[in-house]
Amino acid sequence: MERLISIKFLSDDLLSFDQICERITDEGTAEQLCNYIKSQNEASLNFFDTDYLATVLLHCGYEELFVSALEERYNLQKKSNNKKSSIWTTHLGLFYLQKAAQKIDVASNLEKAKGHIDDAISVDPKSPFALIAQCFYLIIKSEPGSYHRALETTNRIKIDKERKEYIVDLEPLRILCFALAHYHNEKYDEALKYFIDFLGSYAKACPLVRLGIGQALMASNKPDKAEYAFKRVLSLEPENVDSLTGLGILKFNENTAQGLTESQTILRKILTLNPEYSPSLILQAHILFNSSYIDRTIKVAKKANTYATTNKMRADAYFISGQWQHHYKKLDKAKECYERVVKYNPGHVKANFYLGLFESKENPKKAIEYISGVHQSLYDVFEANAAIGLSYARLYQSDPETNKDMLKQAVKYLKAASNQNATKDTEKIKVLSTLGWLRIKSLKFGKAETAYSEAVKIYPKSENDNEEEAETNNNDQPQNGEIISLEQLLTFLGIAQFQNGKYEDALATFTKSEEEFHKTNPDEKAPPLLRYNMALCKEELNKFNQAKSDYKSLHEDYPTFPEPLLRIAALAVRDTRPNFINTEAKEALETVVTEIDKNHVKAWLELANVNARTRQLQEAKKIMQKTQEQAGEGDGFIYSTISMGNYFLESAQNKDNPKERTDRLKHAQIYYLKALRHNHYCVAAANGLAICWLLNGHADHANPVLQQVRENRPDQSSSWENLGLACMKNNQYQQANTLFEGANKKFFDKTDINLLLQSYYASKGDKKWDNCLQVAETLCQLRPENDTHWYLLASSLHKVVISQSSPRALQGRNLRVVTVERWIAQLKRCISLYDTFMNTTIGKQNESSIQQKIEAVNEKLERLAALREKAKEKEQKKRERNEQLAREYAKDTDE
Repeated sequence: MERLISIKFLSDDLLSFDQICERITDEGTAEQLCNYIKSQNEASLNFFDTDYLATVLLHCGYEELFVSALEERYNLQKKSNNKKSSIWTTHLGLFYLQKAAQKIDVASNLEKAKGHIDDAISVDPKSPFALIAQCFYLIIKSEPGSYHRALETTNRIKIDKERKEYIVDLEPLRILCFALAHYHNEKYDEALKYFIDFLGSYAKACPLVRLGIGQALMASNKPDKAEYAFKRVLSLEPENVDSLTGLGILKFNENTAQGLTESQTILRKILTLNPEYSPSLILQAHILFNSSYIDRTIKVAKKANTYATTNKMRADAYFISGQWQHHYKKLDKAKECYERVVKYNPGHVKANFYLGLFESKENPKKAIEYISGVHQSLYDVFEANAAIGLSYARLYQSDPETNKDMLKQAVKYLKAASNQNATKDTEKIKVLSTLGWLRIKSLKFGKAETAYSEAVKIYPKSENDNEEEAETNNNDQPQNGEIISLEQLLTFLGIAQFQNGKYEDALATFTKSEEEFHKTNPDEKAPPLLRYNMALCKEELNKFNQAKSDYKSLHEDYPTFPEPLLRIAALAVRDTRPNFINTEAKEALETVVTEIDKNHVKAWLELANVNARTRQLQEAKKIMQKTQEQAGEGDGFIYSTISMGNYFLESAQNKDNPKERTDRLKHAQIYYLKALRHNHYCVAAANGLAICWLLNGHADHANPVLQQVRENRPDQSSSWENLGLACMKNNQYQQANTLFEGANKKFFDKTDINLLLQSYYASKGDKKWDNCLQVAETLCQLRPENDTHWYLLASSLHKVVISQSSPRALQGRNLRVVTVERWIAQLKRCISLYDTFMNTTIGKQNESSIQQKIEAVNEKLERLAALREKAKEKEQKKRERNEQLAREYAKDTDE
């Protein structure tokens, strides 16, 4: 029912809104109504009626009188102690918002609107009218963060339909608030729901809402439906510039000649209607940028920025300017433009992406900030994952100890990029090579080998291809780093293969790397690190003479490179007899400390060890103590102190005299404790100390120390292995095996030979023969050239059959023929493996023992043959019994 009010100076009758408006015939009558509103109090003219009459003044065009009436009543209300209402100040806020939306003194009117709306919310924080006004204010304000706050405000709007305080129904305004807030927060699906709800419930022909629907559909990449919505708006308002612009953008995005022609036709019409409309100017700039008139782009983009009325428009204008600067290689200016884009629209995906690329090399932390904020929209884009992954890798490289978490993040994004298509092979190679390096740093050599192998596979086949890729890179977006050479890739691949124990493969890869180096540097010697790695491979392949020759040649070519001399010394003492001074080792190490680096801690300690081996203990101790003094408080001090402890520990284990043994262990403990006082987390010192305790019969002391080391250094495989070894010595085989398997899985992808062997012996101690068999099979697959692994496999097969076929295992079990035949097959394989092993060097040395094992297997085979016959008889009798029962059942059925 329409509201009726009594106003005596206009009529003796009760008047409706329209009737009051009809009686405001001139300014004098309007002033009389304004004074009437001002003269009343809450008792004679309540909040709602006051606002009702003020709205009449506004409706009749007397804006100043409307403002004057409401402001005076509101100021009087603030001074009184009576109940206060937010209606008047909210209405004033909406009035100033409307002025700002009409581009009338925007800054001043927005400031006035904010003041009134803030006052309204302070009076009634839950007022839906005030909250709706605040939502519209935040949307019109269009500054960073305001759209998000608008959505938060809208979520607080609760309308009590029983309250009759407002001139208009607030529900459609609430729905419109939701639609606009979701749209500006780029939640287009939600915005569509509210736009459609509004359209269906309140205004079927409303062009504004249909426009909103069209823009939301276009943003959701639904061009056909968006085009329909825009055309419906144009059927109601043929000159609606927003819908024409939306339609023009859709045609331009079709990326066809016809679409471009239609877009240009629409644009001409828009510019005729409004040559200063920023969105249409931005469209014009995009069309020019993709045409032969690209030089005109920047002028139009600047014009679009001049007439932009929202931050989003300013951001879009700066973005096309940045694209133009980028195209002409004015990268500093392009970066400035993208920074302005992000200033006005922090969530702009492409601008953040480009800024991330610009910063990824010099300021990786900033690059991560840019790209991670919009990564959800770029998760399937190779360049985005590559840029953020390489940035994390650079942060990790700058300080590995401090930035350990960066390694995981780098691997996460680079792994994603490695599985995506790249526009350039060189960029993919960069990702794969960095991923491989990170895998090496985290001791995951199997995965490192995979990454480097893939990088080598896609490397440009010729130098010309590489130059073309580099030229293409220079003509595109900012780069993430230099292009790595094939020689470097092969070197790192070889290192990964070496660490995986694939020494022949590694040597072949290093040889290819050397060939690649000589292609571009025919008159130069190969890099020392490459040649050193090749010699290491030969050493692991037992080609000791070749390795030693390579080390000597390397020292001649690079006399300041100490590593070859250290390896020469190590090879020289490999088979040295006790009490014999190895002059070759001593000369090599003395050359390091006298000619290359007089403070080379490792060389000094190895020299002390050479003296110790010849029982020149005083000389050895003198060198070690001198080394400690030179090392100071750093890693050299720790290394030398632990070496002293290791020397006493090793010599104690070689002593038969209990007193001498105890004395050496005591000295070892002193040095280990000394090292631990300087570094509480030193794995080597804690491990040495624990072994001392174990040898003294104090396993209960060793385990807690090694447990603490593992907790403090969970990223070092040795902390897991050392604790496992301690558990082994304490007969805790199951715990030991859990540690060995855990370390192998965590650090080496279950490929570390030493940990597999430890797992084998732990399983053996726990009599878990099935696990022994599984580990032995793995060892033979990884290192088929190692004869001992085949021996372990044969032994495991024997033990598995014995354990599974023992009387206790068979008790209460219905033995099947197929099971016995599997055991027989396993034992036959076992004999074959033993026979092969006997022909090896180790096998010949233990021929008698192996022969005894073969005889034991043959005896077991005879017993199993008899057992198989019994099983066959039982299965035959069971079959006959089942057939008899089947015949009896069939007979009963027939009867």
